[in-house]
Amino acid sequence: MITSKKDVTEWDIGDIKKRANKHVKFTDHARIEMIEDNISVDEVLFVINTGEIIEEYPDDKPFPSCLIYGGVKDKHVHVVCAMPGHVDALIIITVYKPHPQKWVNYKRRKK
Repeated sequence: MITSKKDVTEWDIGDIKKRANKHVKFTDHARIEMIEDNISVDEVLFVINTGEIIEEYPDDKPFPSCLIYGGVKDKHVHVVCAMPGHVDALIIITVYKPHPQKWVNYKRRKK
């Protein structure tokens, strides 16, 4: 489990999946990126339910967040999401297709 230093949230893909199956809020930014990269809501939810946490951002404001990587159909997809402590929901901050020149196997940033 990944623990945020600023919040009591423990980053666990199981907790994220539970929230994704209850209540999901997409930011306007996430929706714009989804349109630009031709990624559907169903594909985002599939990535959350089958993917893995590859980075965490405990100092993000207003809530700590994490990056999930997953594959759907012929796409590699990154989803940045947050689990606010005051409400049982998952916030999708952004969604995008990672650029292969910036990532090693789409899971680790190239230096």
